[in-house]
Amino acid sequence: MTQTAESGERLFHYSIYGVRLASDTPIPGLTPNGGRLDGDFDIRAYFLSSPKWLPNAMRAGARRWVGTSQENESLNGRSIWEIGGGEFIAFNYSHGMRCFVNIAEWELWMGWPAPLVIEDAALYLLGPILGFLVALRGSTVLHASVVCVGDFAVALVGPGGAGKSTTAAALALRGHPVLTEDVAPIIARAGSFYVLPGYPAIRLWDASVVSLFGTTDSLERLSPNGSKRLFPLDGKLGHFMLSPRPLRAIYLLGERGEAPSMSMLQAIGHRDGLFALLANSYASYLLGARARVEEFKTYSTLAATVPIRRVAPLTAPEGIDALVDAIVSDCLNLATGL
Repeated sequence: MTQTAESGERLFHYSIYGVRLASDTPIPGLTPNGGRLDGDFDIRAYFLSSPKWLPNAMRAGARRWVGTSQENESLNGRSIWEIGGGEFIAFNYSHGMRCFVNIAEWELWMGWPAPLVIEDAALYLLGPILGFLVALRGSTVLHASVVCVGDFAVALVGPGGAGKSTTAAALALRGHPVLTEDVAPIIARAGSFYVLPGYPAIRLWDASVVSLFGTTDSLERLSPNGSKRLFPLDGKLGHFMLSPRPLRAIYLLGERGEAPSMSMLQAIGHRDGLFALLANSYASYLLGARARVEEFKTYSTLAATVPIRRVAPLTAPEGIDALVDAIVSDCLNLATGL
């Protein structure tokens, strides 16, 4: 549903993951389209003020969102609740960060206790919350970092700790623009699959920063309360791609190893590729049955039309360079038909 700001209301407008996002305050990590008094948007975020529906959302009865359980909530430090018979969704995090979503209006409110700050809220908004909402709006969303090689996008997929963000940053340092980080919405267009842009930054753990720069002092922390650091895509260290790009290849990063041969690329078939995509879909376990069926169809077509390679990066510092070389060479060969 498209919404328009009320008369005299000042909102900050952003484009991210294929949706138009409006906020009552600047969102750290995003570049505004321009603060203005009006304009259409798809999702609205409240930080400084409270929406009229918030008291009802806080009072209504709640049950765990379909697909979640107390066990995985304990592991993730997060719970997701359906409120008011599905009218609202609540995200609750173990350290007190909260987000309520009005599904009918596509509005959300975020609140947090001290010492958390808006930079902490932005980490969750730009990751799991918007990732889930974009999927809920009907997009197919892959859990991946996506970088451009030439005119095409390549997706880096894998489990946590496999090195998706580190590899994306290494590619960015080589001059390859980053399209999106962590949340990768995919759309079908003119017989191809396109990846939509996210936000102009990469989030890196200290170990990754050290492997790329030799010291953590090279990058600032995302938040005074967080443990990740900000790799800005502002044209200095790396560039950000503002427009969608056709997906040329998908690279599955496996468990890290030490044998040099493990950095070689191996093509995989449709069946294994499909299972890998399903395993790395963003928040798909939270979607309903009909949405899961559509997601399966999209990933099946994607696995049949886009080359998927399996690669296990090295643990040694020089391994990231070998991996980047292999990915760039492979993508260029695919583009030329070699």
